[in-house]
Amino acid sequence: MYAHAQQIRNLTFERERTAWENKEEHLKRNMSAQEALQRGYGTSWDVNVTFAAMARAAGFEANLLGVSDRKERSFSKFVLWLGQLDSSAVMVSFGGKDFVLDPGTRFCPFRLLRWRNSGTSALKYSKTNGGFITTPEAEISLLRRVARVSLSTEGGMTGEISVEFMGEDALEHRLDALEEDEAGRRKSLEDEVKAWFPQAAVVKLQDAKGWESIDDPLVARFKIEISSFASVAGKRMLLPAFFFPTLQKNMFTSQIRRYPISFPYPFTEQDKLTIELPEGYAVEEPPYRRRAGLSYAGYEISSAVEGHQLITERELSFKGTQLPPEKYEELRNFFSMVQKGDEGHAVLQREQNEKAQNQN
Repeated sequence: MYAHAQQIRNLTFERERTAWENKEEHLKRNMSAQEALQRGYGTSWDVNVTFAAMARAAGFEANLLGVSDRKERSFSKFVLWLGQLDSSAVMVSFGGKDFVLDPGTRFCPFRLLRWRNSGTSALKYSKTNGGFITTPEAEISLLRRVARVSLSTEGGMTGEISVEFMGEDALEHRLDALEEDEAGRRKSLEDEVKAWFPQAAVVKLQDAKGWESIDDPLVARFKIEISSFASVAGKRMLLPAFFFPTLQKNMFTSQIRRYPISFPYPFTEQDKLTIELPEGYAVEEPPYRRRAGLSYAGYEISSAVEGHQLITERELSFKGTQLPPEKYEELRNFFSMVQKGDEGHAVLQREQNEKAQNQN
């Protein structure tokens, strides 16, 4: 039923049409779930109404929800304005549990809510047990990045990066791409990844898969080239052991915080970077490892030498979404440790220099 509801053409996620265009395309306002099914199109609200009707017809208890958008505002029950409830969802009861579902959002997987409608106030429309509820918290979103690159003796770096977006990350990328053609999608992804690196970096998208999928990750592969990735000084070379940026490094610049800290959704970043060392060089500094943790966050980064490769692995996990201002200082310290760990360097030395010393 959920999949069938999502197959209804969703006009909310298409460009706005003029009255003349609606007339030319014979698009009419649906007055019932039956009309939405017969015509095969409708708004996000129509899709959710239709899904609720199908669920009831199948014997489930299903109620529509008017949901507040926490990206746009902080909901207040004391403001008598229905415009605060500008999104919708459906609550379905099954096996003694309530599930909040949203087939009315394009590409939204079963049991996932768009982050802006998660952990926020909603009004349950029911004749018997209606009232205000709080929607479930957003689920953890996963960003996985894998890079395999080669380093030249002049300090240049070339290679390939694979990026996987899952959960909320994938959903938001897919919704943003609805307004773009293939060239626009390519440019958006290239610009996003290019922003992670120095301005002189060259990033080219090779392919991207999963734009129209609901449950699969959105996967993109890139070619990358950075002419001055490492610094060469005499017999040594200094390079970043990890080159993906700390995406949260500019979030905690203030010394104090007076208001609650809000994150869109919990997230996990999993990264693996493999650097093929230049011919004639070996790692001088030993591999390093850094850890940091809170009850709702964890971080670990470590590097190792395998053959002629320097391999760095990193994981950052954050489970909080709404935190009081009293947590600001520990959050600030945590992400400061994350940034320091991410900025670790490797020192390479020419192997022939060591051999010459041994002969002497």
